Amino acid sequence: MAVLTPVETAKAPMPEHEVVFLENFFDELRRRTGVR
Repeated sequence: MAVLTPVETAKAPMPEHEVVFLENFFDELRRRTGVR
């Protein structure tokens, strides 16, 4: 698993693929830990 973030994202809004990645990551984390 890798997260690639350009250096200049401090000002720019988050790219959509990163948003989707983060949502999927946290969903997977909840699924694996059994938290509902």
